[in-house]
Amino acid sequence: MENKISDSQNLPYLRVKGNNIFIDLYVKPNTTDDYMFFDDNEFIVHSTAPPVKGGANKQILQEFSKLFNVKQSNIEIVAGVKSFSKKLRITCKDAEETNNVLKILIENKNKKIQ
Repeated sequence: MENKISDSQNLPYLRVKGNNIFIDLYVKPNTTDDYMFFDDNEFIVHSTAPPVKGGANKQILQEFSKLFNVKQSNIEIVAGVKSFSKKLRITCKDAEETNNVLKILIENKNKKIQ
C-alpha cells in the first residue's frame, strides 16, 4: 500500500502520530452553505449550524465522519470546543485506515467539499 503520510508532511494544519490524525481548522458557523475547503496553508469549515449549544461542533463531527468514512465516535474536538479555531483528532483503527483518511485529504486539497 502506498504511504500517504509522507505526502501530508507539508500541510501545516495536519499532524500524524501513530494512528491518530490531528487537524487544525477554522470554523465559520451560521453560513449559507455547508462545505470544507483546504489548501496548502489552511483548513476552513463553513457550517450552516449556529454556534449555539454545540450545534456547529456536532455538524462538523458528522461531516468529517461521512467524508473520511470513519465512525463518528472516533472523531473528537480536542481543543477549541468553544472557539472558531479547533483541533480535531481522528483515531484510526490501523495504518490502512490512517492512509485512507490521508489519501482523501490529499485528493481533495484545493477543492470545495460539500
